[in-house]
Amino acid sequence: MSGRVVPLALMSIAAASWAAATVLTKVVLDELTPLDVLGVELFSSAAVMVFVLVVRGRPFVPAVWPVFALLGVLEPALTFGLFDFGIAHTGAADGALLISSESLFGVVLARLLLGERTSGLMRAAVVVGFAGSALVGLAATGHAMSLGGDLLVLAASATAAAYGVGARGFGRDVDAFGATTTQLVTAALVAAPFIVAAGAGGRSHITHADAAHLTAAVATGLLGGAVPFLAFNRAIRD
Repeated sequence: MSGRVVPLALMSIAAASWAAATVLTKVVLDELTPLDVLGVELFSSAAVMVFVLVVRGRPFVPAVWPVFALLGVLEPALTFGLFDFGIAHTGAADGALLISSESLFGVVLARLLLGERTSGLMRAAVVVGFAGSALVGLAATGHAMSLGGDLLVLAASATAAAYGVGARGFGRDVDAFGATTTQLVTAALVAAPFIVAAGAGGRSHITHADAAHLTAAVATGLLGGAVPFLAFNRAIRD
């Protein structure tokens, strides 16, 4: 058990960081569009990781960088995009509950793709968890919810789970800093054309947002990107 303490602690840090980012995202969306939020999240996280990597003087990319580049397209690029649009149409609490279904998707994918064993209790927990997600999606809680928003959040959970399984399969003996930087930089580059096009088309609110919301957007990026992905990529090896 002692060998699991560090990875479990890192996983807990990642989970808490993503939870905080979920609530902050809802706050930031009061003034910014989902694509605005996505851009700030990805570019702030990528910039911080590049800076840290340069300061450490380590190689910029791992040997298996194409794998982590592809994982970066899954998460955070696609996952964050789906989540930001989804959370804009549902409540923060509902979104947090639905995004937690990532672990349920992860169990299923780990069994199908990696052949990891699951106990009867775990299988029962997955069934109950998905039933709970369905109840959240169908319940009327007065938070301006929409079924479409809930489905987008669930889709974000599924893509995030696919990333987790991929990181588990290829993350051994990989420098967590290099892998995380590759992942976040790729995500930022993939999302950049969509964000620029939205700004050019007048669909961006970023120039009209106040300093508090912009600061919160940067904090969302760090809490949802650099911090948890670094912790996750280090922990998933064990």
